[in-house]
Amino acid sequence: MKISIIIPVYNVERYVERCLASVMAQECECEIECLIINDQTPDNSMGIISRLLNAYDGRIDFKIISHECNKGLSGARNTGINASSGDYLFFLDSDDELPHDSMQALSSMAHRYCGVDVVFGNICSDIPQYRYLNLAQYGFPEYSDDRKWIQKHLVGDVPVTGCNWLVNKGFLIQHGLMFKPGIMHEDEHWRFMASRHIRSVAFCLTPTYIYHLNGESLTHQKFKDRSFRSHLAIFRDYLPVITDVHQYSRVLTYVYRLTRRLGELRDPETFMADYAKFLNECLAAPYIPRSVKPAIRYMQDRKFKWRILSRMFCWRSNGIIRHFDRTDAGNDR
Repeated sequence: MKISIIIPVYNVERYVERCLASVMAQECECEIECLIINDQTPDNSMGIISRLLNAYDGRIDFKIISHECNKGLSGARNTGINASSGDYLFFLDSDDELPHDSMQALSSMAHRYCGVDVVFGNICSDIPQYRYLNLAQYGFPEYSDDRKWIQKHLVGDVPVTGCNWLVNKGFLIQHGLMFKPGIMHEDEHWRFMASRHIRSVAFCLTPTYIYHLNGESLTHQKFKDRSFRSHLAIFRDYLPVITDVHQYSRVLTYVYRLTRRLGELRDPETFMADYAKFLNECLAAPYIPRSVKPAIRYMQDRKFKWRILSRMFCWRSNGIIRHFDRTDAGNDR
């Protein structure tokens, strides 16, 4: 088995040495290549990387690929996918690092369940808001090839990260599961689109990733305008391919929650205009069940008649509106 580790690099001169050193320290029986994608970083990240690679004398095959222009995180990952030669791919953010036995633990799971589509690794964090990433608390099976279980839990319960999983390259290429460019939360988009294709998953409870809080990253910026717009873009792609009707409740409730967080935006009026457009698209879409559309009408104007209509004739919309009520009450978990 061969693993391709893909590391996008942009403005990480403070962290990249720690990241690369953790890759060089991997103790793994399988073959590893590491693709470093220079996304036209303006700082000295590549100088640091060149120094480290010139001094390296190990068995991991490091390669640098440079973009002619900045393509963003999705573009950098897609470049790595296309250039990779591994049987499995692993995405690593350049401000994080790996335990020394990370690749050994994940590859052992892939060997144990030969041909598995995705192996999810574990993250143990001392940062309170990221403790949800610890897989040990969820009671997932070590392996599942139950398509219904996978669809249900992959979308709703498995913690979302863009890194720390081995994905079978053949599976990824077969289903065209590249990362969507131009958005934030590209990992969520990938998970939503992949969930309908994944036939087998494995969970490795050994910690395989060390996450560091980087206050300079896009996800930690003060205003969340791009984040909110990105979520609408993700759901625009996901709604047409939903096969489990329960997922409409998850999506619509999440979108509704965004409207209760307008104080996080620099330009809430622009977002609300896009929100209104999104709802109109949903109402016109033939793929969204009629039983869900009264809830969407309620999202538009909050009129009491949609609540009454749902309670009397559309139990699915009624359930969704009750989720909205829990959001308004601050008890939406």
